[in-house]
Amino acid sequence: MNTWQQALKRAESALGRKAPPLARTVQAVDAALRKPELRAAFYADLVKLDNGNDFDVFPADWWTQAVVETAGDDPAEREGLLELADLARAYEARSDGQPYVPHEELLKELAPGEVAA
Repeated sequence: MNTWQQALKRAESALGRKAPPLARTVQAVDAALRKPELRAAFYADLVKLDNGNDFDVFPADWWTQAVVETAGDDPAEREGLLELADLARAYEARSDGQPYVPHEELLKELAPGEVAA
């Protein structure tokens, strides 16, 4: 089991809920983003990538948004999935020694109105 899988299982256990089966790949994230404005922002970010390290981080950054989108329009489910995704990312960052940036901070880097929360 890799670091990400361990972090996700730990977050699921801590919160008592399961993440949707969504791989952290460009293809899986693309398929989960149903709103046109999200897909546009996703592809705009994708074409900006210029090195391997950025590309490794890119699907992980967008995975959180994709997980939230699997909840549809249910605000409570969206909030629960956001909490789960953020906790899993925090566990992963801690285990890798990386600084953790909450999902809300990542979204602030996008132009206002590009992403529906």
